[in-house]
Amino acid sequence: DYDPGVITSLREEHPMNEFTNNDYILCATFPQVFLFGNAYGCKAGLSPKMIRHLLLQFSTVPASNTELIFYLFDQQQRHANARGISNKVKANPTAFEEFAKMYKSKEFEDKMKKAALNPRSKEGKEVLARVQPVLRIAGRKTPFGAMDTASVRNHIYALSTHYKAAASFITFAPDDCNDARSFRVTVRSSSNTAFPAKATDADLDAMLKDEDILAEGDVKIPTHRYARRQRATDNPVAAALRYKSVVNDVLTILLGLVPEKKRKRTKMYMQQRRGLFGHLSAMLGVTETQTRGALHFHFVIFGSLSPDVLQKIASFQELCDKASTVLDQFYTAEFSRSRHIRDIVSRKLP
Repeated sequence: DYDPGVITSLREEHPMNEFTNNDYILCATFPQVFLFGNAYGCKAGLSPKMIRHLLLQFSTVPASNTELIFYLFDQQQRHANARGISNKVKANPTAFEEFAKMYKSKEFEDKMKKAALNPRSKEGKEVLARVQPVLRIAGRKTPFGAMDTASVRNHIYALSTHYKAAASFITFAPDDCNDARSFRVTVRSSSNTAFPAKATDADLDAMLKDEDILAEGDVKIPTHRYARRQRATDNPVAAALRYKSVVNDVLTILLGLVPEKKRKRTKMYMQQRRGLFGHLSAMLGVTETQTRGALHFHFVIFGSLSPDVLQKIASFQELCDKASTVLDQFYTAEFSRSRHIRDIVSRKLP
């Protein structure tokens, strides 16, 4: 019996098809986002340009709706898998018909049951050998899928074979909570002449002092530490956009490596822009999340004074001295005077 005091999830006999009714699904599920009952009029899934346009709305309502963001991301993954299977079937329909026939057979069903009980058995290896090629083809281009993540290892092996061992492993984590531009993107914009679209020196000073900013209409926007952290958590799109911008700046300006999507033509080694670590040949990195959801970047760089180069000059003292001087310029670490004094006082005084 239906109890109005209990939250229930009702499911109809015939589910809705998001390949033909996606516009209605989005409008009915997120009416606070699509106020006019129209989600781009797209019957199937939204394109990347549509998603970007939606998440960058001035109201920040879509970008702050975590359920909507998850749904769009999950839909992109599922549709990528579906396209992979569809392309496989169109490329070789005969082979897929044979696979489907084998998959539906009683003999293969018995083998799958035995494989489930003992994955390392003969049947388990046989089932995996038959199914794995299909899974790989379907998930090869799935964004952030298992195959996409596993491909990083193959890329590292390929780069290490071509450029030898990596010169350095670097990690950096942008401070999204205290980034003024990231904070401005999280605030609803009412015009192009007032905060957050336009920030004055007084606004930036107020953020540094944890004071409120007076926006258009005499609306006070708190900028203290907890408010900045809360906004960064509530609007992950702003933090992700700023993170992407910082990563591109670090690679392009500090390291002299232009990302592939922005590179117009291939340059020779000495034609590359010189960065903090000299001339670099390539890099490979991955993005990970912390507990709060903040993003950080791990990457390895190839070129410069690689381990292979250092090994070859190890027998030549003059070259070793020059390499040591260069490495000392690459890698330096120091503490401020106040930090040293505080450490000495804490150790000497009771």
